[in-house]
Amino acid sequence: MSGERGSTTLWILALSLALMMVGGISLDLWRALAAHRELAAVADAAAVAASSAIDTDVYRNDGAVVLDERLARDMALAQIAAEGDVAVALTVPPVVTVDGGVTVNVTLERGFDLTLLALAAPGAGLQIRVEASADANILR
Repeated sequence: MSGERGSTTLWILALSLALMMVGGISLDLWRALAAHRELAAVADAAAVAASSAIDTDVYRNDGAVVLDERLARDMALAQIAAEGDVAVALTVPPVVTVDGGVTVNVTLERGFDLTLLALAAPGAGLQIRVEASADANILR
């Protein structure tokens, strides 16, 4: 028994390190999930804002609900820029497209730096990408 002196200390130290790693993983994943939700909310708001850019001339003349692509893009980008911190954190410029003249698609992408896991893997990070779409519609 005298040769096992201090083995409990080593076990506790190893378990403490393992617990810290699991805690670091869970903390980073929860932070990444929160960042994803925030980015998705901004993309949704931008898509909804852009879907209200109805081409009024076409609607008045033909009664067709068609989006003005340039105005839709400008409205989506203005909504994204209004979010401040989220717009600054984007690693790729926002992509706003209009499909078929009635559907707006917004794609946002940003990087996410890890905190505690960065100690184990320096320079490691995640790339978060979200897409949102909205259709133009007029309530009658």
